[in-house]
Amino acid sequence: MFCKSFILASFIAGAVFSGGSSFGADNSALPAAVATRLKAYYGDAPIQPLQGWAVNGVKIYHVNVTTKNGKTDAAITENGDILWAGNPVAAGSLPEAVTDIADNMFQNQPQSIELVDRTYYFVNMATGKGTYELQFDPTGKLMTLRSYAQVGQTIPTKGAQEMSQPLRHNLSAAAQADFAGATAKDVHRFQNAPGYYVVSLDKGGQPGWVVMGKMGDFYGSHIPVDQAQLPPPVKNVLDSDFKSANIKGVLKGAERFYHVIQKVGASTVALDVRLNGDVFNVESK
Repeated sequence: MFCKSFILASFIAGAVFSGGSSFGADNSALPAAVATRLKAYYGDAPIQPLQGWAVNGVKIYHVNVTTKNGKTDAAITENGDILWAGNPVAAGSLPEAVTDIADNMFQNQPQSIELVDRTYYFVNMATGKGTYELQFDPTGKLMTLRSYAQVGQTIPTKGAQEMSQPLRHNLSAAAQADFAGATAKDVHRFQNAPGYYVVSLDKGGQPGWVVMGKMGDFYGSHIPVDQAQLPPPVKNVLDSDFKSANIKGVLKGAERFYHVIQKVGASTVALDVRLNGDVFNVESK
């Protein structure tokens, strides 16, 4: 995957270590946090550890996975955070908005399509003049730094409040089951993606949200966490390079999107497409 290749390139400068040999469904060749995450995500799919990297003092375990839909790969930190995790999908099982791009933009069918998950951490920090959001990946790499005005542009746009009581109940229950300690406050239709809903959450007095479909299919989330729950590399960067006393809140973010490989002329193009059809990254080789 192109996006994966880009991420891997940024890690190669770090220390390389051996991933070990192949192992079975018990994931016994990997640290417990990594094995648990892979088991939860891929079930009993065969895993083949590959070359790994150490970044900011944290080891990244890169593995090949053979799923029922084909081969993919994943990168998990030793703390169990997902840098990426792919899952091959058939073109016929795509959301309508993604199918529209695959079927009506290109003459040829995609070479491959994967559903990808990624994890981030968001830190809200006050300065003398305002509040900013810092986005880190689980290795402590600063990805973005935005003012609250910019952050507001990335929060899911709520449509009408969902009036179906059974659906409100089911979505609220699913969100609370997925995020322990969070309380669902209300449910709105997701204005940017028909068939998806924004569940507003409260955790420890801090607001958060999760976007999901009627059947509980996941789109993305921002969930408040305690500062002590930050991965060590993120916490270390904040303590050493930022005025951590000005931190006002921490959230764990997750996103899910489709990674589409398409032939265009003499190039192979990779499109990263959100479930509502928004294309947010394009790479060409």
